[in-house]
Amino acid sequence: MTTRKYGGDAYGDWTRDDNSLPCYDLDISRLPHHCPPLLHLLGTGTCWVLPDQFAALPLITAQTNPLTCLNAASESSLGGIRLTLGADDVRIPFLPADLETAPPPTMRWGIGYVRYTGLMSFGTDGPALTVELDVTAPRGTPFVVLSLGLTNAAEHEVSLEASVSFQLNPSPSDGFAPTPHAFTRPGVAILADVHEQVGDVFIAGAEAWSPLTRGRYLALEHDMTIPGNGRVDARFLVGASRQCSVDWLRDELETYDPEAVRASWAESLASVRPRAPELWMQEECVWDTGRLLAYAAPLPGSEETVIHPGGGAFAVRHTRPEKAPSSPAARDLLALGLALTSVAPEQARKNLVAALRAQETTGRIRESVGSPAGAAVDARADRSDGEIWLLVSWMEYLNANPALTDALDEPVTYATGEQEPVWEHLKRAVGWIRDEIREGPNGFLRILRGDWSAHLNRVGTEGQGESVLSTAMACFAAQRLEEAARHRGEERFADEIAEWKRTLRMSVSEAFRGRWFIRAFTDDGRPVGGPEDGRLFTAVQAWAVLARCGTLSERESALDALMQTNASDALPLRTVSPAYPLPPPADVSDLGLLPGDGVNGGIVLPVAAWAIWALATEGRRQEAITEWQKLALRKRGAESGSLPLGLQMALDQLAYPQRGTRQGGPTLTALQSLPALPVAHASAWQAFTLKKILG
Repeated sequence: MTTRKYGGDAYGDWTRDDNSLPCYDLDISRLPHHCPPLLHLLGTGTCWVLPDQFAALPLITAQTNPLTCLNAASESSLGGIRLTLGADDVRIPFLPADLETAPPPTMRWGIGYVRYTGLMSFGTDGPALTVELDVTAPRGTPFVVLSLGLTNAAEHEVSLEASVSFQLNPSPSDGFAPTPHAFTRPGVAILADVHEQVGDVFIAGAEAWSPLTRGRYLALEHDMTIPGNGRVDARFLVGASRQCSVDWLRDELETYDPEAVRASWAESLASVRPRAPELWMQEECVWDTGRLLAYAAPLPGSEETVIHPGGGAFAVRHTRPEKAPSSPAARDLLALGLALTSVAPEQARKNLVAALRAQETTGRIRESVGSPAGAAVDARADRSDGEIWLLVSWMEYLNANPALTDALDEPVTYATGEQEPVWEHLKRAVGWIRDEIREGPNGFLRILRGDWSAHLNRVGTEGQGESVLSTAMACFAAQRLEEAARHRGEERFADEIAEWKRTLRMSVSEAFRGRWFIRAFTDDGRPVGGPEDGRLFTAVQAWAVLARCGTLSERESALDALMQTNASDALPLRTVSPAYPLPPPADVSDLGLLPGDGVNGGIVLPVAAWAIWALATEGRRQEAITEWQKLALRKRGAESGSLPLGLQMALDQLAYPQRGTRQGGPTLTALQSLPALPVAHASAWQAFTLKKILG
């Protein structure tokens, strides 16, 4: 066992901090020219900050719907919380430093914090200072903590002007006051009542710092003297709250010591240390789970904190987003809850309960929290798997936490206001699947405008197309639903589920053709993904195996075909092989995805994770470990010569070109147009799947 295996990549190195948590030291000088921002998301549960290698700190509030970047970049502002230092009439921002005259600056990515270190020189003959800027995210607070350390290595003292500033430039700007009222006290600068849901935006520091406000601009400034061979430290709170006062800010400033914040994050991850074959694997799980928990945010219209999926065309560097992310999709809440079941069960429950609140009394799950839902199924508009994900995620939650069966009796409100226990919600979901989604002409659940994969959005728009994947997932849920029903003494319902499970399993078994399970049937009854087109879909093989469909030899054959057809020596499993051409068949999709792009033959991390889970279930532990390592961020980073680790942390999908030289990921040029907000699924599945492998 070695801690140095996959200990770094072309741009930085992995190590451990004072709390024995993994951290990544990025050498900013190694990054490619014009590298896009590498974003390390820090979250408190109410706000997020997205530090990048330029020390820009965009602050996002999760109190609005859609999420709002409070200081997006504009033509006149770089955006983000900024630190500026001045000496001898030279005033410069901290980072980017002059790489030609100063040692390379570093950026430490930690769990719950980021730390910048750099040398700032004020002119050829001016003083030079080592600057350390530490940003921490205390959980459960509406602010981040900035800790500034200035070290003077010279013999003579240095006089310095320092400024910490914040330009309120919300994006999207709906609901924000055009000219908020400014309020100042020594060490405190506040823009009051900027938004009904946000409240006040503030910067708070020691009373020696002088406040400055101008329009939507806030700053704290201070003239200081740093003695020779001496150091000066300062601490600030930056954030937004509806319950803001000067006394409260000063109390919080004294309370939240950065070291204590980091220790709190370490304590919350103490149970996420699987006994992995190698230490780096354990550290990978701790890192990914810590990063995933940083996505915590209040659900719109509720105080319940969920793991938000992130992503979307989020405006951090623009003031006019094409599409700001609104309420999270119920499917994402459920899938992320599933991934958390064995590593953070309390947070998993919150995600699963939040999705239940998007359910109608008919049993139907709304597409996203707060969105409307039609009374009847519309094959041309509706996707068909939301209720299936509800059953799968809840059943896996109980399987991973058998002592928490009382959770089924917790009362939860429907989207329409009525309230029933979780168990009744699940029974209503079963009714919706059986009676409204229902089976198609071949005995499989209908696919409508798509199931998990939105790429198959033309397979069932006439109402006759069917999904083998959804049928297998429903079978997986049904076998555990039956056990729960019998445990609760509901024998009649258990018998109904047992018969439904038998029917589902028989149908999926009949979908085994040649060497693997086909994926779907079109409205005209044409098989999708089978011997007819030679196309193997990874997700359906995984879920058919997890649901114990087909014979043992058929499941083994499906996994063998998956590994032989779809595996790479270096890259995670693809979604489908071969990919569809562009344009795809008219009865399959109308989405213009290039071959090898995402769900069309690219790499989608959750899909690869489901396949690893299936391998582990069938006892193929070594293959599962091998594929898990390909999924691991640390291994991918160490073996990538062109894609900085920070970009890989932001992506749950990677391109997989079908011909020519493969890099295993999108190029830097292609990444320039990606959303600025990372995707939670990129960190969600590593700890879950390793625990499945290890039993």
